[in-house]
Order: sequence, then structure tokens, then C-alpha cells
Amino acid sequence: MPSGIEYLSWELLKSPAIEFFRRHQGGRLNSHLNPVALRDAGMGRFTRWLGLSLSVLLLATVLPKTTALACTTAVISGKATRDGRPLLWKNRDAPNFRNELVFIEDGRYKVLAVVNAGARQSIWMGVNSAGLCIENSVTNDLAFPKTAKGLGNGSFMLKVLRDCATVADVEKLLEETNQSGRSTAANFGVIDAQGGAVLFETARASYRKFDANDPLVAPHGFVVRSNFSITGKNAALKSEGATGPTLSDHPSRADLSDVYSAERYFRARELLEEPFKGHDDQKSGPLDVRYLLRHVARDLADAAGTPCAGSVNSPEEELPPFIETKNTISRTTTVSFVVFHGVKPGENPLLTTMWAGLGDPKFTIAVPCWVGMRQVSVDLRGEKEGGPVGVAARQLRQVYYRQQTTANDTPVAASTSTSSTAVTSAVSGSQTASDAKPAERGEESEREEGASSSSGAVSSGISGIETTGLKPIWESVWNQEDEVIERVERLLAQWRAKGVSPISQQMIHVQSAEQGLTALQEAVRQAEKLFPAPGSVPVVPATPLNPPVPATSATSE
Repeated sequence: MPSGIEYLSWELLKSPAIEFFRRHQGGRLNSHLNPVALRDAGMGRFTRWLGLSLSVLLLATVLPKTTALACTTAVISGKATRDGRPLLWKNRDAPNFRNELVFIEDGRYKVLAVVNAGARQSIWMGVNSAGLCIENSVTNDLAFPKTAKGLGNGSFMLKVLRDCATVADVEKLLEETNQSGRSTAANFGVIDAQGGAVLFETARASYRKFDANDPLVAPHGFVVRSNFSITGKNAALKSEGATGPTLSDHPSRADLSDVYSAERYFRARELLEEPFKGHDDQKSGPLDVRYLLRHVARDLADAAGTPCAGSVNSPEEELPPFIETKNTISRTTTVSFVVFHGVKPGENPLLTTMWAGLGDPKFTIAVPCWVGMRQVSVDLRGEKEGGPVGVAARQLRQVYYRQQTTANDTPVAASTSTSSTAVTSAVSGSQTASDAKPAERGEESEREEGASSSSGAVSSGISGIETTGLKPIWESVWNQEDEVIERVERLLAQWRAKGVSPISQQMIHVQSAEQGLTALQEAVRQAEKLFPAPGSVPVVPATPLNPPVPATSATSE
């Protein structure tokens, strides 16, 4: 009697979808059949394809049907780091895949920030010439009072960097705008050149400060957030008539059982706590730039926090055929990331280093940037498509990305367009935020990450990456990044001893961007050799074993 897996495999092979491909592909299945891959008739490839298809089918039965756009962040005090300097990290999840790095110089301080391509009225993470760094994660549980008006999340962060020098200045601005009004609903992470490292849970007329230097607030010296707030959760409990204890500043999994971003929060917290195990040095912590760039921003783990075999936090194993990425830290919707490396009190603020990665962290490379530079590398800016580094990262992502959504009960594959990563909504046929005209992009930027897109539709079902040939590509790109990190560490030591050299900063920035772009373009060429051209692939009809999943409107914590 056949086993359950054998029976399912046989039924799958008899399905109309498989028969369709046998007829139209001469007996060969194409790798762009979403989300499975079979490129030759050999048993090894067949086994890989079958394992991938079964994995996807099983995932489809247990995964939630909606996904939301959001972010994962951490504020880290100098007491938790190897060199005593604060760190700030953000993975940006947003509807706009086209990001660029720009200078904004119309305020008290010069600003270097990541923005939506062609938009300057809002920023999503940045640093100024005073050494102040800021980023955010949206949290709709702070969207009160509903009638409040004023600066939104992105435009508020731009004002902060234009006008403020320290964490204290930011708090003063929050006090002022508590009265004058703002339309923020976010966790703002901030570090400064005086050793400040704070997270502000910020509603529209109030805020609460979480100081990463306070051992009662942050026992290990860091504060993590995804897309919820302690303040908002407690306000909700109160409105529901709860009379018991309020939510702890260090919530348990049970406390956040109804929060969609809880998995990312707990995984990020676990990743930052892990290096402290066995760390005996009482004078310094174990965290550093390299760890955040590699092991936190690019983490791929399941809901229980188990790292995916073969990924950055389990490299000794082999990758599975397919990795579902809807709710991992490096997510389906992650469009850029940053790590800010601050300075000690008394050091030159222009030594503050911004490691910027345009594109999905899994498929891009981080480039060192400083606000004292004369200009941003041409490889990181572009008002239409975003920086070329981000464009190359999108191209690489599209080779590997697999998405199952629905249009007239038919599964459709992710776009493989070089110039347009975000495609027309399969459900509504309307334009997504990242394809909007410049004026519309500005409006989108005020809706913030986490808000619904212009169409209100978000990918549902299964989304993730196939892994054929991916491990050597990762090794090649990230070895390049490691070399740059080592060079920058040596240069920072020299600049701290002998003074900042803006010319040297400009040179290493431009060289790193050029080398990073070259590495990504080569990775794209190598990856494309593994897959046939997408234009020859017919659409797969739905089958009982692979039923269509209705798309739904976006939701946000």
C-alpha cells in the first residue's frame, strides 16, 4: 500500500497542470512554473522539483492568507557593542521597491537618507552632520487620536534630522508637536553622538521613551520592535476594560499572540541575545556591525525561530529547494536595510557610518556612507528606478522569487521585469504604489510602511525563494562585503587617531558601491544561466491539489 507522500506524489503527477506542461513543454517542466522547478528529465532534478512542490503545497494549507508591509528594528547602546559605540538597525518593508540614497541640505544640518526614488519630502532612515541617526517601524496601534493632523512618520524623521542634534532635541520636538499636532504612528529608533540610544513609541499627541542605556528597560542594552507598541497594546487592554497588570516592557509570546509581527520581534530579540551567552567581558558587549548586517538583517527562520538550513544562521547545512519568506526578518516585502554605526562622546560626529543596502537584504550588498562626503555614488541614486545597486538587487531577486497569488482562479508568477519589480495587481488590475507617478509616490510616502497600497491588495498564498545555485552566489557577494567592512574598520581607526578625511570617505564609498554593483551584476548573470527565459512559460491552470487563494486587503498592526 503506498504511503501518503507516495499517493500525493502520484496524484500530483496525474494533475491537469502537469499534463498541460507535458503537452506544451515536450515532456519537460520549466523552472518558472511557480513555485516549483524542474529543468531536465533526470531523476535528481525530478526529486528536487517534487520536494519543492510538496513543500509549497503543505505550506499553502497552513499559512495565513494575508501579509502586511512593515519593518523590524533595534536600538543598541554602546554598552552592548564590542567597541562601545551605539548601533541602530532597520529592515524596511514597504510597497515601494525603488529606493535611493540622497543628500538633503536645506536645514540646519546636512542629511543623508534613504528615500523612495524621486521623493524628498519624507525619509525612511537617515543620519545628519551632528551624528544623529533615526529610523522607524510603523505601528497602527498608536494611530490615535484619529483626528490629529501634522507631520507623518517620514516627514517627521526628515524634520528631526534637519533640526535636531541629540536624543534630547528629538524629545523636545516630540513635546512641542504633542501640542501642535502630528500624524505619526511609529516606533522611532534614535542614536546620537553623545551616547544616546533611545526608542520612542510615538502616537499623535503623546510618546513614551525606552532608553537602551537603562538596565531596567534594556537589560542587555538594546530595544527591539517590529509593528506593535507596548503603549498601544496597553491602551487597547484598557479600552477593553482590563483591570489586571499591563503589558510588560519585555512581553512574552503569549502576550503578543494576536500580533502579526510578533514572530519577527521575538526572532530579532533572540538573535541579539544569542551573542551574550558565554560572553564574559564585563567592559564591552558582543554586538557589532558585521553581526547585524549578516546574521540579523538577513536572517531566515521559521515561526519557531529555527534558522533555515543552509542560510546565514545555519550555514553548515544544505539549503532546501524552497524557502518561504513572508514572515522572516528578511522578508518578501523587504526593500532596503541599514545599520548605523555611531561614535563615542567626544568623537567627531562625521565618523558616524551608515551601512546602506538598497534592495532585499538576501540579494543585495551594504555600502558604507558618511554625511561628510561630497556626493552620493551614482550607483546608489536614481530618481526613476532608484540606485543601480538596488536595480541589480531586484534583478537577482526576480530570478529566485516565487509567488503564488490569484487572477481569475489562476496562479501567476512573480514579475521578471528588470525595470519594474512591482507589477500590476493580479486581483484589481490597478497600479501598485511603487509604479506610481512622482506625485503619487509622494502621497504613498506619507501613508507609510504598513499602510495599504493604492489598490488595497497584497500578495496572498505563498511567497518565497527557490534556492538553485543560490549558496555560492551568497558567498561571492557577501565575501565582497566582508572585504569592505575590514577596509572601513581600518580606516575608521586611522580617522579616529588622525582626523576625519572626507576625501578618503568619498573614495571608499564610491569604490565600495562600484564593486558591489559589479558583484551583483555578475551574480545576476550566473543566476540567469540556471533558469530559462520567462517569456516561454505558459500560465498554469489551477488544480484541486493547488487551489487558488483569494487575495485580501492589507492589514497593519
